[in-house]
Amino acid sequence: MINEQQITYSVEEILFKNARTIVYRASDKQKNNFVVKKISLEYKNEVEVWKTLKEKQYFAKLLTSFTSEHENSISLIFEYLPNTLASKTEMNHQEFKKYIYQLLIAVNSLHKQGYVHCNINPQNCLIRDNELKLYDFSMTQKLNEQGKFEIINSYTPPEVILGNWHISESLDIWSTGCVISEVLLGYPLFKGTKSADILLSIVKILGTPSNHEIQLMSNFAITEANLIKVKRVSFPELFKFKFDYYILDLISRMLIYTPKDRIKIEDAINHPFFQSDPIAQMTHHSDLLQTSDQKEQKKEIIDYGEYGTFKQVNSFT
Repeated sequence: MINEQQITYSVEEILFKNARTIVYRASDKQKNNFVVKKISLEYKNEVEVWKTLKEKQYFAKLLTSFTSEHENSISLIFEYLPNTLASKTEMNHQEFKKYIYQLLIAVNSLHKQGYVHCNINPQNCLIRDNELKLYDFSMTQKLNEQGKFEIINSYTPPEVILGNWHISESLDIWSTGCVISEVLLGYPLFKGTKSADILLSIVKILGTPSNHEIQLMSNFAITEANLIKVKRVSFPELFKFKFDYYILDLISRMLIYTPKDRIKIEDAINHPFFQSDPIAQMTHHSDLLQTSDQKEQKKEIIDYGEYGTFKQVNSFT
């Protein structure tokens, strides 16, 4: 690590700011773009996580870091990737499939090193030249430890909201399912700014969890009787009947109340979705466009089991 006097850069714009972090797009004298992330020294584990990674190609590259003693902060200098899954509003089926696959590979690589990211969201999935890299280890925690969570958002698993802070791979699986859903829909699947609102949003879609599911999730003294009584929403209906079986099946296996029942990362990587043929183009998130040779539609009934039955109209011959 070096000190700040050895680094000269000019700030181009502020990309993100909160109480403990500020992120800039900056450039050096040669006009090379990079990202400066300034954080409090208490969050310096982000550097430690980066150093332990064996497969660094799946993550935004940390170029260097330096301390600023008078500000009690550490600045991290990352490569600049101009887009994110949140900002890239146009993509075709193959691009979508590639990005999700690359995200899963990155998550698996992190898990193999004994870490759980704990903050997977579209803004932390950086994109350049059709390559996705995972970013931000500020909330990353060690596997199988009792963790801490300072931020609850639309990608937070229900067990964390309910006070179960055991760090397992299933935390990242849930968040990844939320990210995939948001890319398809164009907005977060679970909405809210407070824990109670987000939990209510989850229940309204996945249905009221059973007492057994609550027991496996929660550290609080709540039961099924404390929650509103709603049935699970059919995933085909939820996604407006626009997407094929395989991607909805993958999402449904990620968004499960009981953490241990969520799909394992290796099974997600090998899911049939990544071997299936594209059924349509996706642009501006969920708007599907047909190409000229896709005008003949083959309609078929697909049984989703507990997730419902619907008539698939976007499977093309």
